[in-house]
Amino acid sequence: MKKKILLPAAVLLLLCIALTGVLTACNKGENTGVFASGVIPVQDEYGYWGYADSNGEIVIPCEYNYATAFNGEYAAAGRGSASYVIDSSGKQVAGPFGSVVLFGNDAIVSDLGADGYYIYTLSSGERSEIFDRYEYLPEPEAVRIETDASGGIVAEYRSVEGGAVQPADENASFFVQGSTQYIFEFGSMAVAGATNYAEPGECSVYNLETSTVANYAGVTDITPMPSADAAVCAAVTSSDAEGNTRVDFILPDGTFINGVYDVSLTDSVPGVTLARVAYNDAEKADGYFLFNDKAVLWQGEDISALNAPLLGSCYYTEEEGAFTFYTEYGAFTHTPEQIDGATVSFSSCTLAGEGAIAVSYAVIPAEGDISYRNVLLRLNEQGFAEVSDVSAFAEKKLSVVYVTEEWNLIVRNNLSGRYGVTDISGDTVVDIVYTGVRPLGGDFYAVKMGNAESVYKVGSGELMPFIFTAVCPEEAL
Repeated sequence: MKKKILLPAAVLLLLCIALTGVLTACNKGENTGVFASGVIPVQDEYGYWGYADSNGEIVIPCEYNYATAFNGEYAAAGRGSASYVIDSSGKQVAGPFGSVVLFGNDAIVSDLGADGYYIYTLSSGERSEIFDRYEYLPEPEAVRIETDASGGIVAEYRSVEGGAVQPADENASFFVQGSTQYIFEFGSMAVAGATNYAEPGECSVYNLETSTVANYAGVTDITPMPSADAAVCAAVTSSDAEGNTRVDFILPDGTFINGVYDVSLTDSVPGVTLARVAYNDAEKADGYFLFNDKAVLWQGEDISALNAPLLGSCYYTEEEGAFTFYTEYGAFTHTPEQIDGATVSFSSCTLAGEGAIAVSYAVIPAEGDISYRNVLLRLNEQGFAEVSDVSAFAEKKLSVVYVTEEWNLIVRNNLSGRYGVTDISGDTVVDIVYTGVRPLGGDFYAVKMGNAESVYKVGSGELMPFIFTAVCPEEAL
């Protein structure tokens, strides 16, 4: 690897990922938007929540401790320890509950002062069976519910379609049950069985994306790695009637590696793990696997070929004049422009948004001045990296703060300290005059002036005066 050099602070600042607020979109479901049902959650100067229209007129009074954005016909709002389901007129149509999470015209709720949750159908008031825990999985849309049973747990995966939690069926979910079972998940996989067996037993490995299951008999051990609470992969050990031992190494994308003798995790960064696999065949060299939740990013026998120091949240390797970065969003490759007699010195890579990283490096000619390059690598719909050179942003005294899902850039003017939005070519989308900017989804942004926020729509400007402490924060999602 070539020697690293230190870039000037102004260049490094260009790629500093200084988040200016909660970088999540407000309401992403169907038939919803920033002004779903014509209103948006707003917070008054006393810290209470209500709803305002796009002109900033209060439609539902600010009298709640929290308020979610509308999802279909309904929203959830809380006062004290009680939560309610409200309609667009502000009428409380259901509650009080201990908690409410809305999915279209259904909700997962808990009763005040009671343990357990149930699915509440808002149109009829019907209640499902009680369950002890749940998790909403946005991709794919599903709800995982768990019920304590004698000596174990029952886990069920239910699909979420059209805003409703559908009954479980063999095409949409798995139903796992057992009095001695232990269940843990990683990526798209779920493993059900005992972690250690005094006698050989059974276990099942479920692929939640493909709705397939692998059943094991003669299981003597299941090892979640690094632990069941935060497993990123697993090894299942089993034996046949002749006493032959088999170990399967299971990756989060559903990849099964057979003929394994031993597995160890050798390194990791958030969302990316490197594992070493030793095989039963003593003549077969150890294999190395670098993977995220979705795919194997790199594999090989020569670990030096990976040459991956941890850089921010990216793995990095330099091969044949190209930079390759491995992140939780996938693999990115960039080949710098080839200049005769020049060498390239890599400096840094930083996550700059979902499916995007910012890369900084220097081009060192045989003669003359060093030039500094700054590029954004973005995964497109085909899973390949697109490259945008943003080196010119430094000349405009702009730092790239964040890349939105629409591939607009939240930027900071380094002279004024103000924020705005540009497109990838540098043309202004949101005026660079605000003390903070965060995306709300589509053409909408929350813009801040002092201690107040407004909503900015591209092409229309500010939609309401700066009279609210906050609009549509993360808690409203």
